Amino acid sequence: KALIERLETNISEPFTLVSASTGCGKSITVSQWIEAKGHNYGWLSLDEEHNEVQVFLTYIVALFKEQWPQRTFHLESLLGGSDRPSHLISALLINDLDESHEPFVLVLDDYHVIREEKIHEIIQGIIEFPPEKFHLVILTRRDPPLKTARLRAQNKLLEIRMADLSFTSDEAKKLRSKIDSTI
Repeated sequence: KALIERLETNISEPFTLVSASTGCGKSITVSQWIEAKGHNYGWLSLDEEHNEVQVFLTYIVALFKEQWPQRTFHLESLLGGSDRPSHLISALLINDLDESHEPFVLVLDDYHVIREEKIHEIIQGIIEFPPEKFHLVILTRRDPPLKTARLRAQNKLLEIRMADLSFTSDEAKKLRSKIDSTI
């Protein structure tokens, strides 16, 4: 519960990084937060195919279309295969999100599979010039190659690590009691 409140406290900032090894509860924690607080969100579980910029963008547009089915997005103009610079792609994505006028959380799960430098550059552009009502959450097994020092210094980045996801002694005791009562 305390972790969900930490996530909620940071919602007005642009970026949350949840970095921990497999099985530590990254996805469960973030999904519980989104559900508990009722945020509008898009969740993209990444895999190897998302290392292609066009595939990545196609999925992002699909998330936007699901959230706002009546809208047309500037980002759609890039889905024909034209190779645009990452700063232009970031700008279009930012403009699309700015036009929504409602809060939106984008969760990129398993970000550690992304190796494509251009995708990292696109994400970097978004966190450097974030849309007003947008919050990016990256779930990963290792820290991504993003420049986060400025955000960290300005307290605009929430970092959740393995130690944060671990049970406290009280939580472990409560879980043990629940398990014992069901056996």
